[in-house]
Amino acid sequence: MALDTPTRAFDSRSTSERRRSGVTTVDLSQWVPATATAAVLNVTVTEATAGGYAVVYATGSGKPETSNVNFQTGLTQANEVISMISSDRRVDVSIDGGVAAPSAALIVDVVGFLTADESVTAGQVKAITPERVFDSGKTDQPRRSGETQVDLSAQVGDATDVVLNVTVDAPDVGGHVVVYPTGSAKPATSNVNFAKGQQQANEVFTKVGSNGRVSLSLDGPTPPHARLVVDLVATVGGEAAADVTVTSPRRFLDTRAGAGNVGAPPGRKSGPITVSLPDSVPDGASAVLLNVTATGADSPGFVTVYAAGATNPGTSNVNFRVGADQANAVVALISSDRKVT
Repeated sequence: MALDTPTRAFDSRSTSERRRSGVTTVDLSQWVPATATAAVLNVTVTEATAGGYAVVYATGSGKPETSNVNFQTGLTQANEVISMISSDRRVDVSIDGGVAAPSAALIVDVVGFLTADESVTAGQVKAITPERVFDSGKTDQPRRSGETQVDLSAQVGDATDVVLNVTVDAPDVGGHVVVYPTGSAKPATSNVNFAKGQQQANEVFTKVGSNGRVSLSLDGPTPPHARLVVDLVATVGGEAAADVTVTSPRRFLDTRAGAGNVGAPPGRKSGPITVSLPDSVPDGASAVLLNVTATGADSPGFVTVYAAGATNPGTSNVNFRVGADQANAVVALISSDRKVT
């Protein structure tokens, strides 16, 4: 279930320790109910002293060998994260790296939660075949600035919330995108952070306005202009929604040389790769929540995730460039034999 208004739960820039390294604990109890088992967060890393990654996990549990936000010096990087929370509704965010231990400013926005209470149908998710619902490049105003409204009324039915993949392409200056239900006040949070010329995407969990619309505002110190692309990947609540179970993250594919040869032979990949999901995904599952990272790219491109055996939907989940690790949260349908491409 998305919150009525996304809220900034933590911003290290307003504390005495502006840059963080290692573990920072964030208390979500003010915004997440006691029945919640997981939180939907937007985690942003900026002002990094070196490249690295952030890991989000329930406070008191072991830190998983996965990553949620991959960042580098000089760029602001964000990713939507669905994470288990502790019984007292806290999460740990660990800033880690390689030889040069990074420190960075850390921002955490809470945008929603999942609950184990089966009576709360508004917290149930229905994954769909991804659909491109808006592309400003195909309109008479290909580059947008300020508010753009996207009409989802034909797609969402009686759902109360949606999961979107929002992409910004070729911005003329750096800035950010704020996503919120049309007709409500624009929150003081951000969903996609981008630099000049950078193609950047992030998965977004948001309520829908009463008119079936969502608003996306391109903002920044200097108003940015950019192509804006929106893919619908899931709805929350409504008919045929399904229960969501969030588990400790587990890496099931890693093609980097020396990374343990997980899921496929090592090396750079191109084109489709079909992968079996781990045993922690039950036989009856219809969709999965993934964090997908592209690294070591030899040219710019994008990753599309979809059920094995299905037709490529023609959308994108991770947009990447040369010289930078790029990650994004992904909600994807899976095949009957628990595989994704």
